Amino acid sequence: MFYILGFVALFVVFLLISRGSTVKEVPVSYSLKGPLFTPAERTFLAALNQACGVNAKVFVKIRVADVIKPQPGLNKTQWQSAFNQISSKHFDYILCDPISLAVMAVVEFDDSRHTQPKNVERDKFVDEICASASLKLHRFSAEYAYNPDEMRKTLFPAIESANAA
Repeated sequence: MFYILGFVALFVVFLLISRGSTVKEVPVSYSLKGPLFTPAERTFLAALNQACGVNAKVFVKIRVADVIKPQPGLNKTQWQSAFNQISSKHFDYILCDPISLAVMAVVEFDDSRHTQPKNVERDKFVDEICASASLKLHRFSAEYAYNPDEMRKTLFPAIESANAA
């Protein structure tokens, strides 16, 4: 009996001490990161919007996992692993049908950062997942200036060939 009372007393003392020593969380503050796009990305976006015209709506920096999902039939572990590979990545630009907003294609803007080894590997992975999902992927290199008519021919070849006929 003495042991039980001693244990209860120690437990009560432990609870009182631990409650008093609780570390209070300091609220975390946040700040803006700055512009959403670099000047080169803004210039490209303006040309891309002009090239798409009424053919597509352009959305920017959309998470890959919001567009592509792991295929059915995977077990829970495989699915989670496949999802984790895409959950923190984003597409630079998404082209959607102007009415239904169904994803038509993705556009990746390849600036000088895309020559770095980790980005080369990321680009290869994005190429593979787009091919696996039968999602059209267009890559445009960073340029000093862009020709929206040439971009339109690349993005919408069927429309351009119909207009030429």
